[in-house]
Amino acid sequence: MEREVRSISLINILERNNSVKTSLTGVLPAEKVLVMAPHHDDEVVGCGGSILRYLDIKTDVTIAYLTDGRYGVIGKNNDIRRKEAIEAWKDYLVEQVFWDFEDSHMDKDCVQKEMIKLISDLSPDVIFVPWPLDRHIDHKMTGFYLAEALEGLNNENIMICSYEVMYPLYANKIVDITNQIDNKLEIMSAYKSQIQYLNLEQLVKTIGLQRAYTTQLKSVKSAEAFFVCDYKGYVDFIKKVFS
Repeated sequence: MEREVRSISLINILERNNSVKTSLTGVLPAEKVLVMAPHHDDEVVGCGGSILRYLDIKTDVTIAYLTDGRYGVIGKNNDIRRKEAIEAWKDYLVEQVFWDFEDSHMDKDCVQKEMIKLISDLSPDVIFVPWPLDRHIDHKMTGFYLAEALEGLNNENIMICSYEVMYPLYANKIVDITNQIDNKLEIMSAYKSQIQYLNLEQLVKTIGLQRAYTTQLKSVKSAEAFFVCDYKGYVDFIKKVFS
């Protein structure tokens, strides 16, 4: 009975945030965007096309990489993923922040301290973060740490966009990236340490096509999906998920 009540509560939170005031397939209005990427490449898979759309309209975009990604690399070259991230976005006006916490062993207090400082300094309108029901521990904990950081900041103007990496999410927002998919794939190609053994390019293509179909618009050939809510709704949702 307890599990049933919890499930209903989660569904209520999801449905309450099912109305996003924005164009059908456009990005959320924002002058400043912050992307939380647990690993170098998560930002491309989950919201690379949306980042490009924001850059097209001169929105300031900052990408914060939480871990060093050391356990996602064959061998002992721990800094290769940072180099790849810099190479990936070298042709675009994005700010990149590297926190270099140990992959899969992030310290909660240290991460939240960095989050609070960065969010306070940037005052972003939109924050992108992995879907908290993702099965990867770093993806889950990034969402959890962000929720606690936001609760302390108490900024009612921030909108949170949860993005999908390896696992699908409950989407209440679809962004058309038809004109950005080729550049998204080109950026992904810079992450050579990952695509040599992970089929990330095909993943990006497949998710993009599947999400495009959900719009039922023939003009949309590729899309990204998000669960969007304000910071209070996000904090409430995370509390239910991690209770």
